[in-house]
Amino acid sequence: MYGKDYFLQQDLIPKILSVLAAHKNDFILLNFHSSGVNARSCAFLQSIILKSPSNPVFCIKTPQPFLRNSKPTDGNSITPDTFRQLYIVSRLPLMVFLADETKGLTLSEILPNRTSICQYLQHVDLYHLERYVTENCYKTGGEHAIYDPLIMLKLVIVKFFRQLSYRDTLQTLTDQDCRYLGLPWTADGYIIPARSTLHHFVKCRLKEEGFERLMGIVGSLVCKASTDQAGIMDSTPVEASRYDKNAEFNVHYQCKMYKAHIFHLGDIPLFCQFSEGNESDSTYAIDLIKGVARMDPNIPEVFADAGYDAFQIHADIHHFLHAKPFIQCRDTAVVQEEGTEVRIDHWVNKMWKMGGSLTATLRQKLEFLYSNGRQQQVGMYLRNQNVADPQFSEVYAKREDCERTHNHIKSIMKLDVRRVRNESKRLYVLANFVVYQILLLGHLQNNISPVQQLAHYY
Repeated sequence: MYGKDYFLQQDLIPKILSVLAAHKNDFILLNFHSSGVNARSCAFLQSIILKSPSNPVFCIKTPQPFLRNSKPTDGNSITPDTFRQLYIVSRLPLMVFLADETKGLTLSEILPNRTSICQYLQHVDLYHLERYVTENCYKTGGEHAIYDPLIMLKLVIVKFFRQLSYRDTLQTLTDQDCRYLGLPWTADGYIIPARSTLHHFVKCRLKEEGFERLMGIVGSLVCKASTDQAGIMDSTPVEASRYDKNAEFNVHYQCKMYKAHIFHLGDIPLFCQFSEGNESDSTYAIDLIKGVARMDPNIPEVFADAGYDAFQIHADIHHFLHAKPFIQCRDTAVVQEEGTEVRIDHWVNKMWKMGGSLTATLRQKLEFLYSNGRQQQVGMYLRNQNVADPQFSEVYAKREDCERTHNHIKSIMKLDVRRVRNESKRLYVLANFVVYQILLLGHLQNNISPVQQLAHYY
């Protein structure tokens, strides 16, 4: 591991790049001085990061008073906000250390333990996903060279996790990354697919249908591996550019946006639906419920906010997921007489010619009524249970977990559609969602806790 000190000046940029190319360093230490650093230097540093032939960890060493000055006097000085913006743009490992705090420390002491996402993927069982890609996304024959589907799938995960373009994803792969990914080796080096090949794999081979199917496969594996039992339904805004002519302005969030409707199993998202920004949450509830039901989960209870407060949704959760719905009631909610047990028995008895029996269990009666056109009545009964339950508020508090999960997804993945073509928005939202699912699945498979701890991967 090498460390080198540089003054960040424009005429040294080519020299820095040549050092990177010659040594393929794992670590580069850039020494900032307050007399020679301004906003233009930030752009130069970004150029170094994006053009570097390897994927080093850049340690920015800067004087303490200079970096901590949040209000620069000349308008061009680097501040902590500037460094954060640089990290967001580059999306490569970037650390900021204060010179007085790192004095006397070795590189191994100041570098935290970080793991390449390529190395982590070696420990994730992707057999079921690989089999689907092989059987459904490739055709025999043709002029295109067929790369190993497992390698292409891993490259897709790397691309969306590192939030890089197709070109930069492949150009920033180190020899170690290539070895971890299993890329073929020749005398001339590793054979890396072209950016157009990776783009074709995402847009033309997987497509939206492929990511939807992968989402179902991963969700089924999560249901088998996870010990969580609480299901949660909610939506989260997917921000769009304010110049997006196709996005709708949402008054509540005060921005142009779309929506991602997500069903969670505890802290892990299972299923996602993409919609316009002003679509009602209840409209997509049945799609979420049926999508999760195909995964055969063991969910005894499902939580949702007042946006899902409808008799039909209560009944659908009970029928498809065999779970008890805990949906926040509206302020005007009252006990519905048609949803009492007396009226349930009345209609079961009235429909005796269709198989209704008063000696059946209550659950069997509800299933019978649902299957014979009385879904609204079933929903009324289930909703009455929540309205009359004095401890409902305490039980419903479990739903708050999903807000943290939404924020975590957005902090790890690019769950927005800025600078994305209109016809590709749904594709890229689903792709980011599936990649996030796969990363959490790997933690479940390897018993890594907490399951959402992804910060030490790059």
